Amino acid sequence: MAKNRYIPRSKHDSGKHLALQELLMRKHFPCFKCSLRKGTLVCVGEITPCEECSTYKVRISLDRGMTPKVRILEPDIEPSRKIHMYSSGHLCLFKPEDQPWMDTDFLHKKILPWTAEWLVYYELFMMTGEWLGPEASHSSDTKEQQMKAC
Repeated sequence: MAKNRYIPRSKHDSGKHLALQELLMRKHFPCFKCSLRKGTLVCVGEITPCEECSTYKVRISLDRGMTPKVRILEPDIEPSRKIHMYSSGHLCLFKPEDQPWMDTDFLHKKILPWTAEWLVYYELFMMTGEWLGPEASHSSDTKEQQMKAC
């Protein structure tokens, strides 16, 4: 993800949308523990992307009106652009200009599957030393944008 962009106010911006996000995460991924406090939804759980892969403890946070942020809590992964991870430790799952987070998107349908997919590509990176996952082109970005991009 590029910088955390604000999503324009809509009928979903009342806080009910975050409550719905929490409800759907609990329904579809009961292994994730979610809490909603002061306009921020935080869900923490473990993902094992495939039988041969390690298990990762993941934190997904969503502030009202913003894009979700995903961080791997365990094991510790050193942030690197090579693996599509921001220096903050958040995963780069999509390029907002190409696939913006919409107020009609849901964590359980979009962010969680993308996180599992990112983990598979991370496992492959650990074996090969090369990122084999999809990449957004940053060639037309300014040098400053490239530094912020994943």
